[in-house]
Amino acid sequence: MEPTNKRNFAPVRALERGLALLQDLSLYKGAHPQQIARRLELPRPTVVRLLETLEGLGFVERSPSDGSWYPTLYVRSLSDGYNDEAWVRECAAPEIERLGKQILWPVDLHTLQNDMMLVRESTHRTSPFSIQHGLVGTRLPILHTSSGRAYLAFCPDEEREAILDRLAQNPANQAALAGDRRHITQQIAITRQQGYGLRSGELIRATNSLSVPVHAKGRVQAVVTVVWFVSALPVAEGVRRFLEPARECAARIAQKCEAFPDMTMRYRRENSDPAE
Repeated sequence: MEPTNKRNFAPVRALERGLALLQDLSLYKGAHPQQIARRLELPRPTVVRLLETLEGLGFVERSPSDGSWYPTLYVRSLSDGYNDEAWVRECAAPEIERLGKQILWPVDLHTLQNDMMLVRESTHRTSPFSIQHGLVGTRLPILHTSSGRAYLAFCPDEEREAILDRLAQNPANQAALAGDRRHITQQIAITRQQGYGLRSGELIRATNSLSVPVHAKGRVQAVVTVVWFVSALPVAEGVRRFLEPARECAARIAQKCEAFPDMTMRYRRENSDPAE
C-alpha cells in the first residue's frame, strides 16, 4: 500500500508559508511581522509580503492601535478563537479610535479574563497625552482599576461573588482586599449610583481614570476606560469632560455587539473555570 502522504507534485512553497502564517496569527491572536518571522523562521521581508498579499485578499487586517496583524472573518474556520479578536476589531476598535480623536486623552477597551481586566484595544499609541505604549494585552487587577470596579458593579451578583471568592482564596491575587466584603460592597454601591467606575491616583499614582460598561447580549461584554493625568485635570473636571463621551462610545459598541455572533461563547471561552 502506498503511503497516504505521497505527493504527485512538488508542494507550492508560497501557499505553505501563507497557511502557516494564518495559523500563527490564529494561534497567537495577532502579532507583528518580526514576531511571525522569528516563530516561522522566515525572513521578515517575506512575512511582510505575505501579510500584504493576504490583506489584499481580505484574510488579514492590521490593528490601528498597535500595528499588530489579525485574521479576519474570512478565516474563521481556521480557529475557533478568532471571534475573541474579531469582535474587538469590528465592534470596538473603530469606536475607541473615534473617542480617542475626540477627547485626545488615552482610551482603552478592557474585558474580563480569568478574574483580571485585559486591555484589548488602546489609543495610548496615538494619544498626544500618553507616555505609555504597547498596553494591548496587559492584564490589570480587577479590584484596583476603574474598569474592574465598573465590571463588578454591573455584572450579575452571582458572577461577582464567584470572582471575589476566587480572589480571596489566592494570596497572590488581591486576596486581602477581596476578603473585605464590606468595603467592596460600599464601593460597588457608589459605582452603581454614579453609573461609572473611578480610579483616583491608585495603582498608577500619576493618572486618574473612569470606566463605563458596555452592555450587550444581556451582560457586560467590555468596559470603556478614559485615562488622564492627575496633574492636568482634577477628578471632577475629568468626569465632567469625559463621562458622557465615554457613555456614547460604549453605547455604539453595544449596538454593534448586539449584531455580532457568538458573544456569549466568547465570554465562556475567556472565563472558563481552569478546573473544567
